[in-house]
Amino acid sequence: MKQEGKSVTKGVGKIIKQRKNKQKEQLKELGLENNDNKIKKSKKTQKRYIETKSYFNVNQFKKNVSKEKKQEEQSSSSSGATQTSSKSGTLHDVFEAKLKESKFRLLNEKLYSITGDEAKKMFAKDKSLFGIYHEGYRSAIKKWTIDPIEQIVKRLKEFAKNKVVADFGCGEARIATLAEQTIIHSFDLVAVNDKVTVCNMAHTPLKDGDVDVAIFCLSLMGTNFYDYIKEANRVLKTGGHLIIAEAESRLESKLTLFKALQQMGFELLKENRYDNFFRIFEFTKKNTEAITTIPKIEVSQIFKPWHYKKREK
Repeated sequence: MKQEGKSVTKGVGKIIKQRKNKQKEQLKELGLENNDNKIKKSKKTQKRYIETKSYFNVNQFKKNVSKEKKQEEQSSSSSGATQTSSKSGTLHDVFEAKLKESKFRLLNEKLYSITGDEAKKMFAKDKSLFGIYHEGYRSAIKKWTIDPIEQIVKRLKEFAKNKVVADFGCGEARIATLAEQTIIHSFDLVAVNDKVTVCNMAHTPLKDGDVDVAIFCLSLMGTNFYDYIKEANRVLKTGGHLIIAEAESRLESKLTLFKALQQMGFELLKENRYDNFFRIFEFTKKNTEAITTIPKIEVSQIFKPWHYKKREK
């Protein structure tokens, strides 16, 4: 049995080495390798960066391996040879899951630190990054007690079916799939299906005053936040609705958000808080003239980069 344990440990060590090399290549593709000055902008970001790198700490992973082995031994009733094969597969799956989570977090931080145009160029250069992001997003949704998209779809049921909806940063266009409105425009940087129109959210192909409801569901990520709100104001009819869903942890000051949007022609109608995790704000467009200026309020006074919290199963 001791010889068998050494064999499993040796195999795990080989997997770790291969995955660490692969991770370095993927960090290089994202432009994050040897770029500590850009990543370590704050103590919080530095902590997240160290936390992400710690996923690949060999000693820590071996501890996880040992824990996983004990759990398998307690629940398994198979023979010795079958157990060894099963454990190796389980450990490989655990490592793959951690690798994907790490790539998602790094990419998420990157998207919060660049403009929409820069993000569009990044995804155009490597479309696989968009798949990595949304695979991580789907994984995160499974851990949430509330899905903000489902809450937005419920709200849309209160609007007539002939109302025109625009989903900014739609991802997989779930709102277009689930909502009952006849016309739903779905915009994002990459088209994962035929419902999505590729564009920078700050420059959509819609005409002025074309839309009744504009939606940003966890999609106000770029540093040019005001450009997105300005575009939503342009395409909305006067009296139209702006719906913004955000993570509670990302809000620096909701009052500052209200003040900034008021300066851009929007008035708060209502807000809902879900499970201390999400807030959904609904505004109405009051202005009749085009917005030509943006608030002098720094975006950092409204939002902070959102980091997914690691949750225990």
